[in-house]
Amino acid sequence: MYSDERQYGWMGLVGFEPQFCHEAEDLDELCALADRAVAGCPLEHVLVAFNRWDNEWEWIPPVLIGANGHWVAILNSKLDEVSISVDDINPKNGFVNWARECEWAREGEIVTFDWAVEWREYPVPELIGQTIHRIEPRVEANSRYINFGLLCGASVVLDTHRLNINNALDENGIEVQRIIDEQGE
Repeated sequence: MYSDERQYGWMGLVGFEPQFCHEAEDLDELCALADRAVAGCPLEHVLVAFNRWDNEWEWIPPVLIGANGHWVAILNSKLDEVSISVDDINPKNGFVNWARECEWAREGEIVTFDWAVEWREYPVPELIGQTIHRIEPRVEANSRYINFGLLCGASVVLDTHRLNINNALDENGIEVQRIIDEQGE
């Protein structure tokens, strides 16, 4: 990690240093920490970064789940890297601009990223107010995909839906899935 990343945090999120897991069993521990904070509580917020310049959602920063006064950050990176943390990000702090060395820049060159990014409520009104039952790892179950059997995200299991935060080619993707049976399947 570069020294200025520690000052500004990951992607300009002060205090956020994701711990990535590659296996569902490893992510189970982080899910358990999140469950202690928000399981049994109503879902209050689903926040996604929004780029005001481009007028579009930014899927590289984590998705924030708000409940019970806590913020759960779920982040997908690379093919099978998922991070879950609790209260590492306060959305009121927003994003800060940061400068760092980049692999694609010339050696020693500092590149400054100046985003007009803010947290916004993601439009899933049917989920707000539902009880969070658990947060669990997602493993790709479709054998037609190259990442079959690999960790591919996390699910927030609610009363009638799952909020799936999946790996969408090295960034986050959101899928809302209706629960069919009592086991959350």
